[in-house]
Amino acid sequence: MLNVVNLSKTFTMHIRGGKKILSFKNVSFSAAKGEFIGVTGPSGIGKSSLLKCIYRTYLPTEGDIWYTDSTGKEYNLSSADDHTVLKLRRNELGYISQFFHVIPRVSALEILSGALISRGQDRQASIERAKELLERMNISPSLWDMFPSTFSGGEKQRLNIIHAIITRPRLLMLDEPTASLDPKTRHEVVNLILELKSEGTAMIGVFHDYDTLNKLADSRIDLKEGRGCVYA
Repeated sequence: MLNVVNLSKTFTMHIRGGKKILSFKNVSFSAAKGEFIGVTGPSGIGKSSLLKCIYRTYLPTEGDIWYTDSTGKEYNLSSADDHTVLKLRRNELGYISQFFHVIPRVSALEILSGALISRGQDRQASIERAKELLERMNISPSLWDMFPSTFSGGEKQRLNIIHAIITRPRLLMLDEPTASLDPKTRHEVVNLILELKSEGTAMIGVFHDYDTLNKLADSRIDLKEGRGCVYA
């Protein structure tokens, strides 16, 4: 489903006279349907930047990101136009970051059910699915019709996770999704991720919690400064 070939990212600091900062270099790996690839390495080595290049938040400096969609059509995410990237994000790609970007004046239930309704799914079934996940993630029913801007940090993160997985993306990037969660909720997130894996979602994930990573990862990429990646 995903084939990353000699991917590199260098940032140009224009406010510092064009100084170049290497994030990662010559990273190559592939991910099949239902496979979880863990990304490890010290802080600042480029783990999050790697995920953002695959999701195309960042443009890579060099290399290719070949993605095969549900119809069998292949795209190079390194060079695909913005329209194509947005279409793939809407229909096939998901991303869980450490931060939730609040949609003003829209309730939590509307945000989640709307993600399904926009894909043509039945309105009532979408609402019920959203309620099911909110309950599993231990978000109080009293908050379901509230704006996420009123939520605590942990509640926002739980909503962020639900929003990314409710559409069952084919390829999911996870950037420290459990960092601010309590042990009980972290356990439930692991269960949800394993369910997605069993349904065929391929995943690339960054976790500093190695116990959680070991429960999920089929293989790992360890980023090393100046050395690309090592499979572990």
